[in-house]
Amino acid sequence: PVAATSATQGGASAAEGAAQGGAASNGKPAASAPRDPAVRRVRPCEQDAACEHALFDLNRYYQKLRRKMPAHSAATLVRAQRAWVAFRDATAPLVGEDGRVDLIGARIATMKGLSETAGNK
Repeated sequence: PVAATSATQGGASAAEGAAQGGAASNGKPAASAPRDPAVRRVRPCEQDAACEHALFDLNRYYQKLRRKMPAHSAATLVRAQRAWVAFRDATAPLVGEDGRVDLIGARIATMKGLSETAGNK
């Protein structure tokens, strides 16, 4: 699912992988690229039970919303969720573990709200 995957979780696009220090656009590892010392690497959520649980809930609500949405809206939802994943991953070093769980919780609330109104037109 697109909902909460990241390069460290195996479901990322090439752009997401490059954004997290994975493969660069030329296919070579980005490890040779100079790193900003102020930027910390984001730990995968599998190492934090609260974060992992929040991602499970987010994926559940994302899938629920996806099933309720009209087919012509699917690409928009996927694009929006990928943008949010990039935002979450870029923001994570600034907010720490608790902040990351809060970011995911806010996205869950958004997914719940959208799910309640999807298909009601």
